[in-house]
Amino acid sequence: MKIWQVLAPVLFLVITGCSSGNSSINIDESIQSPNRNARIKYIVLHYTATNFKNTVDIFTNNTKPPRAVSAHYVIPENLDSSYHYKNLKVFRLVKNAERAWHAGVSSWKGVAGLNDQSIGIELVNQVSCQSIDERAYCSFSDFDPQQIQLLLKTLDYLMRQYPQIPATNIIAHSDIAPSRKLDPGPRFPWELLYRHGHGAWFDYQTMIQYAEKFTLSMPSLLTIQQALKKYGYDLEASGELDEQTNQVVSAFQRHFVQDNVTGLIDIKTAAILFALMEKYYPDCSFDEFAQVR
Repeated sequence: MKIWQVLAPVLFLVITGCSSGNSSINIDESIQSPNRNARIKYIVLHYTATNFKNTVDIFTNNTKPPRAVSAHYVIPENLDSSYHYKNLKVFRLVKNAERAWHAGVSSWKGVAGLNDQSIGIELVNQVSCQSIDERAYCSFSDFDPQQIQLLLKTLDYLMRQYPQIPATNIIAHSDIAPSRKLDPGPRFPWELLYRHGHGAWFDYQTMIQYAEKFTLSMPSLLTIQQALKKYGYDLEASGELDEQTNQVVSAFQRHFVQDNVTGLIDIKTAAILFALMEKYYPDCSFDEFAQVR
C-alpha cells in the first residue's frame, strides 16, 4: 500500500507528460493584422572569385567568424575542373526563410545589415587580383552563358515567391559594400538580366538627352552625390570628390558603365545616373533634384 502511494503520483506525471506531447491545437487565422511586411526585400548577386570546390568548402567547413560565411544559392560554371557533376545545376545551401551570411557590413537605401532581409546568390567565377598601393587590381572573366541562364531561372523562381522586390533592389555586392567589395564585377551582364525582367537599367534615349544637356553644363558634385544616395548608395553628400565618393562611383560604374570604371564622374556616368533617377524615382527628376536638393 505504501509503495503504491509513492509510485502513483509518479506514474500519473509520466502518463500525462506523454499524452501532452500528442495533443493538437487548432489555429484560427480568420483575423489578420495589416501591421507587417515581407522579410525578403533584396536579392544580392556575388561572384565567388574561386572554383566550385573551394566555394563549397568555404561555405560549409568554416563555422567561426569571420570565415563563417554562406549564401542561399550557388551556381557553378562550365570548364571548372573542380566541378564533378554531369550537368550544371543550382545548389541551395540555405533555405530562403533562413538568414545566410553573405552581405556582411552593408547598406542600401538607408537599410544597414542586409543579411536580415536579402537572398544571396553566388556565381562561380574565378577572378585574379593583386594589391598595389592598398588598391586591388583584378582581372575579370566573362560569365558562362549557361550559368547565366540558370541564374535567370533562379530569379524567375524567386520573383514569383517575392514579387514585392523592386527592380532597384536586385543589386551587386559592390553596390551595398562599395568600400570593400568588387563583385560580381564589370563583366556581369546586368542589361541582359533587365531584358529578361530582372533588375534595373536605364533608357538609352533618356540617357542621350541628359548627355546632351550635361555637355553644356554638368551638374554639381553635390547634386550627383545626393542622387547616388537617393538611388540607394551609402554616401554622405560632402560636395568633395573624396574616397567614399570614388568608391561609390566605381561601384555604380561596375553596374551601369562597365566600359569606363574609373571612379571619376564624367558626362556618361552622370547621364546614366539621372536617366535611372527619372525612370525609377520620377519625383526626383534632374531639374527638381538640382533645385530642391
